[in-house]
Amino acid sequence: PIPPPNYTKPGSFKFKSVLDVVGSKTSVTVDGDVVVIASPLGTDPLALGAVLPTLLDKLTITSAATIKGRINVNEAAPAVLLTVPGLTEEKVDQIVAARFPESSDQLPGSEQPTWLLAQGIVTLDEMKTLLPYLTCRGGVYRAQIVGQFDVGGPTSRVEAVFDATSGLPRQLLWRELSHLGRGFSREMLGVGGL
Repeated sequence: PIPPPNYTKPGSFKFKSVLDVVGSKTSVTVDGDVVVIASPLGTDPLALGAVLPTLLDKLTITSAATIKGRINVNEAAPAVLLTVPGLTEEKVDQIVAARFPESSDQLPGSEQPTWLLAQGIVTLDEMKTLLPYLTCRGGVYRAQIVGQFDVGGPTSRVEAVFDATSGLPRQLLWRELSHLGRGFSREMLGVGGL
């Protein structure tokens, strides 16, 4: 049997990514013999797709309360995705074709960017490179707000952006758009009639 780890000793390996535990091995000395222990997380993308979202939700390699500057792979425009080091036009096309704008049961694991690995769009090594730049969540929200009467009358429309990444949400933008018209069909706004 392998003895439990001695947490009083300092670690000898610095993790660069939570994904460093995938497919890894370590060795321990037990009664003078060196024993190699493999990670229970193998490198099969389909099997990883089931466990990586939970792993990334529960583990981190940083003590920061928020991580700024990541790109939401589920929502970013192709031109924005092309700014991510390691993403080619071919991979961006595959991402756009496979993604759902929000986490979805139709794309399991889509709440974490590792769905790219589970879907075979990137390799494990590519995912390790991409992970510091990507997210599937965010704390910045953009909305268009339309106010109108149910039947006829004037319409008011504004665009707002709020940052909820730390503490009390802050308003970053409030822009009057009424001069551009309603911008959405009455059906889309959930209003019947004319």
